[in-house]
Amino acid sequence: MRTRKGKARLPWKRGPAAWQIAQRREAIRERLEKSPKSFFSPAAAAKLFGVSPQPIRAWVGSKFLIPDGPRGQLSRSQLLACLARIGKEAKPFDQQQLAERFHRKKGRPMPYAKLRSVDFPWPKKKPTLSPPEIGRLLNCHPSLVIRAIRELIADDPSEEHRYRRTPGRWALSCKQWKRLREEVGHRRKRK
Repeated sequence: MRTRKGKARLPWKRGPAAWQIAQRREAIRERLEKSPKSFFSPAAAAKLFGVSPQPIRAWVGSKFLIPDGPRGQLSRSQLLACLARIGKEAKPFDQQQLAERFHRKKGRPMPYAKLRSVDFPWPKKKPTLSPPEIGRLLNCHPSLVIRAIRELIADDPSEEHRYRRTPGRWALSCKQWKRLREEVGHRRKRK
């Protein structure tokens, strides 16, 4: 899958502000129609929409909003059209999308992307595999598998005994491996 280089032009792909506006669009539309002003600065439009000025400036910079008033101000009709489009097309923006966007922007792979992207057939007659064995099958370092296990059991340390073959060795069954692949990296890291 190819990803487009550069900044996302559609507001709902840039962050959660568009979705927040879409949730309150009726109240915003009423305030906008009652306002005596015909033109709004980006800061005034942000205050009206209930978001910080940064997303509005970014939308102006990406030509999603085009200033059509004096001194770079936005007209009421422009803001109403923007509000209608956001209400119709905006999608939720979750933390996973934010993390993917951050790592893609910095040119870094997502944490544990290797574990989620590569699938392998479970070896026959092997009830469990150790991290070095999984690492060889995935072509990655065993420490990545161990870090993923530790992140998975961080919330409930009593689960650790399920992943230990002996006190010094980890082992994963096929079912545990599938759970690890699904859950790791989707939670926030503990501080």
